[in-house]
Amino acid sequence: SSGINAEYGEWNVEGKNTSYEGHYIVEKGYPSNPLGRTGIFGKGNFKEFGPNFISIPIVTRFQMHGRASSLDTPLEVLVKVNQRDEVLLPEFVSRKDVPITQEFTELLLSSLSSDSTGHALLQGVKRILRRGILLKRGAVDCELNTDNAWAEVFMTSYHDDDDDTLKYLSFQRYPEYQWKKVTEGLFKDKIHARYFERAVYNRRVSQYLGANVKI
Repeated sequence: SSGINAEYGEWNVEGKNTSYEGHYIVEKGYPSNPLGRTGIFGKGNFKEFGPNFISIPIVTRFQMHGRASSLDTPLEVLVKVNQRDEVLLPEFVSRKDVPITQEFTELLLSSLSSDSTGHALLQGVKRILRRGILLKRGAVDCELNTDNAWAEVFMTSYHDDDDDTLKYLSFQRYPEYQWKKVTEGLFKDKIHARYFERAVYNRRVSQYLGANVKI
């Protein structure tokens, strides 16, 4: 059987030749992409034949660090800025033997600032993770996909909606991770912009984007 604990963001795929899409076909020793043929044989730039699991956490907070008090409260999103200064959603490639959100969870816990309040804050982070909303899981169209290797995403929305836990996250050890105020055209990558839009409307926080702001 295969299943996912959406509350904790863990994947649990049991059995050979299974993925989020279920049982996939193996022909002559090679897995077949459930989305269809691409014309490219092998695993290409992926690490694994078959499904390659990618966690995409979409993390938002209000700029005032806590519950929004008015519609003038800006919304911020956690992003990863690459070497070309492109603003992207964080992505974490998961091994098949660990929970798919493990690397993301470790990033959050290792980024707690020194003035944080220990156990209480740790519980706050875990509470936010438990309240994650699953937006998408399964195979996606990706330029890296081949006939025998493909991307499968586990995309989840996390929002600090009733406390100020996320203000204690300091990414000094990982400067590529930053909080950005949501502005029009923040994500140049159309796929990431579409993913973020889905999170915003599922969280019902679109009213905090400001007038005339289009994702």
